[in-house]
Amino acid sequence: MRADLKRLKRETDSGHSAEAVARASAIEPLPAGPAAIHQSDSSAVIEAVKHHKVRATGIAAAALLVLVAAGFGVYSLVHRVRPSSFQRFTITQVTTSGKATLTAISPDARYVLTVVNTKGLQSLWLRNLPTNSDAQVIPPAPSSYKSLTFSPDGNYLYFIKAVDSTNTNFDLYRTPVLGGTPITVVRGIDSDITFSPDGRRIAFARMNSPELGKYELMTTNANGSDEKVLYVAAPASEAPSFVAWSPDGKHIAFRLFKPDKSLGGIGALEVKSGNLERLATFDDRLTLDFKWLPERRGILALYSQRGSEYFLRSQIAVIPEGGEQFEPLTRDTNSYATLTVSADGRTLATVQTKTMQNLYLLSAGGSQPGDATALLPPGQSVYSFDWTADGDLAFTDFSSLMRIGSERNAPTQLVGDANAAIADLSGCGNRYLVFSWAFHGSTNSTNIWRANADGTSPTKLSDGKADRAPICSMDQKWVFYWDEVLRQIWRVPLDGSGKPEVLPGSAVPKTLPVGMTLSPSRDGKRMAFVVATVPTQEDPYPQYKIALLDLTAKAGRPELIDADERMSTGGLSFTPDGTAVAYPIRENGVDNVWVQPLNGSNGKRITAFDSEQILNFRWSPDGRKLCVLRGHTDSDVVLIRDSSS
Repeated sequence: MRADLKRLKRETDSGHSAEAVARASAIEPLPAGPAAIHQSDSSAVIEAVKHHKVRATGIAAAALLVLVAAGFGVYSLVHRVRPSSFQRFTITQVTTSGKATLTAISPDARYVLTVVNTKGLQSLWLRNLPTNSDAQVIPPAPSSYKSLTFSPDGNYLYFIKAVDSTNTNFDLYRTPVLGGTPITVVRGIDSDITFSPDGRRIAFARMNSPELGKYELMTTNANGSDEKVLYVAAPASEAPSFVAWSPDGKHIAFRLFKPDKSLGGIGALEVKSGNLERLATFDDRLTLDFKWLPERRGILALYSQRGSEYFLRSQIAVIPEGGEQFEPLTRDTNSYATLTVSADGRTLATVQTKTMQNLYLLSAGGSQPGDATALLPPGQSVYSFDWTADGDLAFTDFSSLMRIGSERNAPTQLVGDANAAIADLSGCGNRYLVFSWAFHGSTNSTNIWRANADGTSPTKLSDGKADRAPICSMDQKWVFYWDEVLRQIWRVPLDGSGKPEVLPGSAVPKTLPVGMTLSPSRDGKRMAFVVATVPTQEDPYPQYKIALLDLTAKAGRPELIDADERMSTGGLSFTPDGTAVAYPIRENGVDNVWVQPLNGSNGKRITAFDSEQILNFRWSPDGRKLCVLRGHTDSDVVLIRDSSS
């Protein structure tokens, strides 16, 4: 096109122009004088354009296209869509001990802060990445940390630590990066924290505040002063676990748990007005942790995928701004915990985890170290289990419900769905098994199901969003279970003849449920479960109680007895003779089962494990054997660096 324009110019301004004029003169004489010179130049141009009419038309169209393209290029330059982050990336393993449980990266990506768990004692370490040198920030102690972060200026370390052994109540602390005595910033915190873009304020969520059953989204100054409530809502069980302040400071995003019929989503609170909006909802994914990328380039998210691995594995993805599509970063057989990102959004730190669990069989009367026998081959996934009426064991590997003999024969499948997850399991006499089944039938709910002892004829019994931990009454008339959303104990007829209802008398005033374990006594008269007193400003630390509910009474409240403050959440059970309750106690990171008599006499330890945590335990139908589900997690810090241009 440029050549054609030059050619046209030469024809009108040079010798080629004279030829055009001569051809024009043969048709009509030219006038004389200055006016004639101007007219002859114009006529020459006109004649030349006529002569090259087709060419000129094409040139004009091409010129117009150039102008349009140039304009579009300028517009695109100003309003260009930024490419997604982490289109290309590298992964670097930072630790190799298998003992890292949490991590955070500094704003300048030069340091990582890590929780190291060594035989149940947790410590905080700071590593300088360029030199690979480590410094201990807090020495080993029987503590449990929930979340770590750096202040935006990089001068302070913030960490959330449990104030009880069951890890249900947490406080926020702050300490200088170069060392110092930690100070309490906020008492009673139920989420991670997020900083405002200017670094002056932090935001978080608090459950059962300002009253039982509600939750608050709150902000304070970075030192914990000037506490303000931004938003109050109910129920408390939907309090967000993760919050993130937007880069422009206008919104605080938070995780949504099963909004409407979706599995997960991200909501946002407008800080100035207090209005709520939904940024995105996800039909088949639940966001766990997430962080904004700078300049609103999107969100980095830790998430679980609907299906058989929902409870088993978490991965990392980028959610582009304004979209509801996940662009996965990781697609492996590991799981990831915690998610922090540098100030420039190009380096993220996370913990890569591998969990091992197994079933162990031992004598019910007590044991010595080494007495327990592993029942499953290494690598076999197991989450929940119970005895069958004939003395075999049934267990779930999430996708299937399996059966195995105590002689360690090969497991056989009873119920299975590769697109769903069986989370909890309980035997129910000679005829039935009851279990919680998530996503079966392409739903986003977890419900209670019943099947015959051989796995046939599965039947749905409940219709809540998250119904968990079913167990049958001794007379096999009812199935008791936890509503995980409402945090209430419900019951439903085992034969499916009636609707679910709240278990009468199960609510305990001024307490909160701990864990989800329910244990009816073998005589069918009482139900045991664990509660904790509600923290108050006067008494911010809870006391743990074992609630004993009389199932034969039509009204009334449970009897409360004190529980050992070292109890962990790995199960609760009446002893076979009904004279005591048993539960795991954690000492130096190791769980063992203790028996606490109901007559007030001293308890005693009945297992002698020297490693791992107890996830659940059950006595055999004849009361002679004890099966224990134990496990541990190997975990290390990894860095994922964005290498996109």
